[in-house]
Amino acid sequence: MTVEAAATTGVGPQIPLGRPSACRSRSETTAMPASGSSRRAATSRCHATGLDGVTAAGWDRRGSRPRRVGPGKIVRMEPQPLVVLTGPPGAGKTTVASQVLVSASLGVHLRGDDFWHYIERGWIAPYLHGSHRQNEVVTTALGAAAAEFAAGGYLTVLETIVGPWLLGHAVAAARARRVPVFYVVLRPSPDVAMARAEARAAGALREAAPVRKMYEAFANLGPFEQYVIDSSLQTPAETAAEVLARLRERTAVLDVTLLPDRA
Repeated sequence: MTVEAAATTGVGPQIPLGRPSACRSRSETTAMPASGSSRRAATSRCHATGLDGVTAAGWDRRGSRPRRVGPGKIVRMEPQPLVVLTGPPGAGKTTVASQVLVSASLGVHLRGDDFWHYIERGWIAPYLHGSHRQNEVVTTALGAAAAEFAAGGYLTVLETIVGPWLLGHAVAAARARRVPVFYVVLRPSPDVAMARAEARAAGALREAAPVRKMYEAFANLGPFEQYVIDSSLQTPAETAAEVLARLRERTAVLDVTLLPDRA
């Protein structure tokens, strides 16, 4: 089975969603014994206490821990999942993304809004007519950066507004790098989303018309409805817990056959 097929069917790399073990934490900050029996004894103690293997919190033994490949050799990391966390303005994406990563040993929160602001000249508000090509380019760049982090061993949450119409661009690099991709859409009720958007800090999108337009774009996602979480009555912590549950249960694994613009 190919890695892409594994991602589609839900069979593939394990997801390190719990806290790193005590032994792993020590190994990152304290030198191991030079060699021989002392090193084996230290390793055995970790294995004997279950701190270096699969724990109740869901750590896989590979986790996001560097492989020891010998002096002077390149340290390799196991690829970690890319979680595309999306939804309309006011869905709570930014707060939830940070909470999802609280228990990760290596985690990246990639904020999509930042990438649009990198355009110094020729920027078009992404919800306006004529912005589609710009949106494709920015989303592709976002996906490439996210894939690089995930391939390098970081559990990566890409927090941005990306519906099925641009999702293929967001995950193209991850698919090429054989990074497992998960998709989660936060979609509270229209009234809740509007209220939250209006309460956002200065500089964030708060205008009713564009917020409503983008909400309507997520109102009916067809086969992608399976990835939706209604966060209307949830606290950010409760929403983050549901996201983590979907990752552990692999119900948020992206089915790439649904992508409208897949290669």
